[in-house]
Amino acid sequence: MVSGSLVRRLSVLMALCLAGPLLGCGGDDSSKLSVNLYGWHDDGTPDGAFVQGLPDYPGAELMRVRVTRPSTREVLTEQTVPLSDRRIAMDSIPLGQDLRMDFEVRSATGTIAGGSTPLFSFGSTSRYRAFRAMISPVNEFAPVGSMVRVTGTGEDRLVPSRLDRRELAADWIGRVGHTATPTEDGQVLIVGGGLVNAAPLPGSQPPLTEVFDDIQLFDPATGYFTELAGDDAARQTGTVGADRLQTGRAYHSVTPLGGDRFLVVGGFRVAGGTSVATGTIELIDLNAAPGTRVQVLVDSSGSAMSLNSSRAMHSATRLESGAVIVAGGRGGSSGQVLNSFEIIQTHPQNAHATQFPMSTARVGHAAVLLEDGESVWVLGGSNDDVLQSTEVLSSQGSATASDLDRPRLEPAVYLLGASGSFNALVVGGMTGVSGGATGTYAFGRPDSGFTSTGQLSEARGGATLVELPQSRRLLILGGLDSNGDFVRSAEVLTFQGLQAAMGLDGPFGTTRYERAGFAAALTDTGRVLLVGGKAPGEAARDDAEFYNPRDPVVPPRQ
Repeated sequence: MVSGSLVRRLSVLMALCLAGPLLGCGGDDSSKLSVNLYGWHDDGTPDGAFVQGLPDYPGAELMRVRVTRPSTREVLTEQTVPLSDRRIAMDSIPLGQDLRMDFEVRSATGTIAGGSTPLFSFGSTSRYRAFRAMISPVNEFAPVGSMVRVTGTGEDRLVPSRLDRRELAADWIGRVGHTATPTEDGQVLIVGGGLVNAAPLPGSQPPLTEVFDDIQLFDPATGYFTELAGDDAARQTGTVGADRLQTGRAYHSVTPLGGDRFLVVGGFRVAGGTSVATGTIELIDLNAAPGTRVQVLVDSSGSAMSLNSSRAMHSATRLESGAVIVAGGRGGSSGQVLNSFEIIQTHPQNAHATQFPMSTARVGHAAVLLEDGESVWVLGGSNDDVLQSTEVLSSQGSATASDLDRPRLEPAVYLLGASGSFNALVVGGMTGVSGGATGTYAFGRPDSGFTSTGQLSEARGGATLVELPQSRRLLILGGLDSNGDFVRSAEVLTFQGLQAAMGLDGPFGTTRYERAGFAAALTDTGRVLLVGGKAPGEAARDDAEFYNPRDPVVPPRQ
């Protein structure tokens, strides 16, 4: 076993080597990549410990470095050396787009820690590129780290990252009811959210005390959250504060439209101390000039568009045509559950919203785009009671579909595809409006019902489901158990064919902080970002953490 002091010294030497001709491009020493490694390990304190370089991971013997192209599952070059060698010799890397460097710390029995750079491009005209890569144990949670300069000493120190509102306020503000959506350049867009004075029951109207109009961008390369209204580009053009939502909101939807454009629909605002649904629609365009990146969507007459029915806690699904279906939720004068859906056409020359009736009013349902690309299957939810019914929504209206295997509120759903006997996998969910959760999962089609159920390790409702891009395994995170307590583990489902149940791995890890109702997004480093959410008691979290799944780039079999 390598001693802690030696591992740390080794990692610094690695960083120095990576800054030299170790990763030269095409044999030209003037073209270099520099990767600054830093590590995290659990030292028994609440946040754990960040170190420059690698911590002393027990059993660590080898370091493997791969240059990959994840989108095509290519391993372009790799090198594995004993940690005791203190050097990795990698003469050059191929030129290309959407490359990534993956690092694995290995023991005699397998990979125990790892990390990756963000995606990058490296061409014949590139001269010097610098990145940071965080190394942490695989299948574990770790705080997101960012570098800060200590006032007075000038020392640079790694600390857990937090949501940044320093441009507009003197504090850090936690939140629930916000969204996290990947951007096309590898960042994560965090929109809105608010504070509650008590934990709401699943599917119920939240007791919001404040909602936020800020928009944050999270950069996995640095670990920083930057408020869009106060970034450097906005300051240079004198438009500080302009790139904010016109209507602060929580429990809204944010739908990617392509080209780093995002449709923001509905949500709750606070009026007279009460949560009130809004029908406003806004557009975030990250490619627009600073100060104009948040826009009101207008119809063909030039008037500001809005929903036909104000709604929050709805689902929003983009169709292949570019339209967006928003369904159900809570709205009206008393926050009642809605039995309608709307199709929002976003094309500037024909922008409008058309409303249709649903067969059942529902909130807390799941929604998935079907293989035809123009219809949305909504499943479960609640309307006073937890629902077992499903329906298919399209421009033709609502069509009744097969029932779930059991009632489910706030389940997770994943489309398996059109082949074979099953279209979708539905996972977990609450069994009652005042509590209870199931750990079951089931396969089904809109026209033939659900079958072949299995069991998670832990019952959970309101969980987050993320597809791991390389292995196509399904990562299940968070949720509430049957007692309403936070589920802090992760587990993984693997589809094993239509005649077999899903393979189950886990549970893995424990979240560093208790949080429910967080927003989550897969980053291009391969880690899953968890941000904000409800803490025990009345607090909302202003911090973030990563889950580091074991999902390496492995070339497909020939």
